[in-house]
Amino acid sequence: MLSPVLQWSKRVLRDAADDWEASLIELTGLPVVQLDSLTPSRVTIQVFADRPTAELLVKAFGGTINECGTVGDWIAASELPENGRLIRIRQRLLLTPETAPGRIESLQRTYPEKIILSVPAGLAFGTGDHATTVSCLRLLADEAERRVPGEWSLLDVGTGTAVLAMAARSLGAARCVGLENDAMAVETANRNLERNLLDRVELFHTEAKAWLTEYSGEPFSVITANLYSGVLETLFVDFARALRGVPEGVLIISGILRAQEEECLGKGREAGFVFDPIVRRGKWVTARGQLGA
Repeated sequence: MLSPVLQWSKRVLRDAADDWEASLIELTGLPVVQLDSLTPSRVTIQVFADRPTAELLVKAFGGTINECGTVGDWIAASELPENGRLIRIRQRLLLTPETAPGRIESLQRTYPEKIILSVPAGLAFGTGDHATTVSCLRLLADEAERRVPGEWSLLDVGTGTAVLAMAARSLGAARCVGLENDAMAVETANRNLERNLLDRVELFHTEAKAWLTEYSGEPFSVITANLYSGVLETLFVDFARALRGVPEGVLIISGILRAQEEECLGKGREAGFVFDPIVRRGKWVTARGQLGA
């Protein structure tokens, strides 16, 4: 039986919303939604989670819980047609929340030079329009331009809906692997792969550190990790080990708040990474790293 998806909500002061978001991401590892409130000084923050996590949040912070149906209901609802905005990535990619084949075909006729990816709006795991995802997609598109199609591979740590893995495969990666510790996200990611007819993308429901420690297969050319800073800091040593000896191996990271930039990137530098460029968009930081000599 599929478990229910629950929505935890709480109204907080607008000035404290970013601190709430950082704390909740640190605690749950899940995306946090901020919604405007009728009261200008307040916003509503939401997390979509399983029952144990939602009940933990109520116990720790108060707030309310609403049931959104099962995982299957949530995925089906997320795939209803809607007129969402298009996300353009360089001159290569176009992300759309549209799922109807006719609408996607129309977009392909309108933008014949672009690769179209259908990523419907969901409740928790991302359509590709978050600042961190967009910045990662841009750096990934730039990276693909520098590489020979079919001669590079990608590991996406914390793959969520597999947006980055799908983009890499569409941009010429011969093989992509996505790691995700949330079962709902993995199920959604598999739906996205099926809808976009993408092969050679493997998804693993696993903890990233354990998988990286045990992995002994072919090395990856590019590693992406759109996580929160606390997790990134624990993984830099593993990323360095995975990329050591890989010609032109690259790490693309995001999910770092500006207030966390110095500490987080400092941990990466301690592991041997040199970051360039460092992209700051709003309150978020994204960076491309390579191991120094």
